[in-house]
Amino acid sequence: IEVRDDFYRGKVNHIISEREAEGYGEGEKIFIQELEILITSGSENGNIVTVTNEVLKDTENRQLKIGDSLVVGKSIIAGETQYYISDMYRLDALWIVLGIFILITLLLTKFHGFRAFAGLLMSFGVIGWYIVPQIIHGTNPLLVSLIGTSIIAATSLYIAHGFHARTSIALLGT
Repeated sequence: IEVRDDFYRGKVNHIISEREAEGYGEGEKIFIQELEILITSGSENGNIVTVTNEVLKDTENRQLKIGDSLVVGKSIIAGETQYYISDMYRLDALWIVLGIFILITLLLTKFHGFRAFAGLLMSFGVIGWYIVPQIIHGTNPLLVSLIGTSIIAATSLYIAHGFHARTSIALLGT
């Protein structure tokens, strides 16, 4: 049996029905929602799907409302397609938190923080454009990792702390 899952961003478009039912445990109540979800990304963009959302009543689980952004899963099992709610979509909020973190860091550390972030971005570049592609192409991962981390250590230290004797000693110690 072939099983495949794809994930898309979606938004609650319409609440078809809501009801309470007996839960799975003794005395448990669950809240069941039939939702119409508009897919807003990927190959399913613009499609409207129906999804059931079940949450325990009187817990921290969240009942959904119109406009909520979600991660919608599409599962294909033996040729049958089923959609489900994987999670709330939180990436927009994470970008805001990242922006606040960078702003506070730069305000508190001035030019040193800027140089540290430049070193961090350069590290991501080495990982994304050197280490990962080399390993995917079958190059010895140990050798690639040693070369990549040496490049990252050297450039990050010099970018963040400048070309000083102390920086060179720290690099040699590393």
